[in-house]
Amino acid sequence: MNHINVYSKSESKLGRMLSNFYRCDVHTKHGKFKSVEGYWYYLQSGYEPLRNLSGYEAKKVGREVREGQFFSEKEFQDYILLAIAKKILYNKEIYNEFIKSELPFEHYYIFNGKRVYPEGNGWIVEFLTFFRDTLKRIML
Repeated sequence: MNHINVYSKSESKLGRMLSNFYRCDVHTKHGKFKSVEGYWYYLQSGYEPLRNLSGYEAKKVGREVREGQFFSEKEFQDYILLAIAKKILYNKEIYNEFIKSELPFEHYYIFNGKRVYPEGNGWIVEFLTFFRDTLKRIML
């Protein structure tokens, strides 16, 4: 393996844990959520039951109730990146795997044996790289 695919079905444990689908407590300005995915769709809908959802269930419900974005794209991205950072920092297992990792991050899905890179999510992979590099520098 020459990279870490940030994906719920990643070959690497760290890739699965960094996925927004991963179920673990995420503390945000808007309260506690069971996944970044639930928070993602909560920001777009305000639908309270999303706090307790993770994985595909959060995505499915979120898409059904989405009523429009309440934040600018920049605000939305900032909230998501902060939630990802807190997920990493406040979960010892994720943090330990994250800080010791060296491989580059990627994000793609596997469909019919082929890699499919979704459009518009590069900002998350860029952030993960920046955040890991920054943590390593300050930990020296």
